[in-house]
Amino acid sequence: MDKPKCMKKITAGYHRRRCFNDAIRDGYCQVHHPDAMKARMAKRQAAYEERRKTTPWYKLEQAAKRIKQLEAEGVTLRSALTQAEIEVSARADMEYAAGNEWKEANGRGKAAAYRHALILARQMTDEEAP
Repeated sequence: MDKPKCMKKITAGYHRRRCFNDAIRDGYCQVHHPDAMKARMAKRQAAYEERRKTTPWYKLEQAAKRIKQLEAEGVTLRSALTQAEIEVSARADMEYAAGNEWKEANGRGKAAAYRHALILARQMTDEEAP
């Protein structure tokens, strides 16, 4: 008695015919069984991906993605820097105004104002120290 043949239809030139291999499981030979075909396709796809990662086109694509990420980070960093500059500028204006008020009140020059600021800073650090 003949063994059952694989039920996969294959193309031979312009003609379609059934596979000549013997059916091993589920009516398919070991070449055309769907699970075996999926495993071979996955192995082939993994090999293709490894080869593709070495091409200059893939490297260019990855570089372009990284550039977009860095540009987005640059925008956020620039906005944070601008905000920090605004805060520093406002604080410097307040400190300058406070120094001028003290200078006017005490009638002394820059050196005296600077010494007074140092004394105040030391007092503040002494208060904060445990």
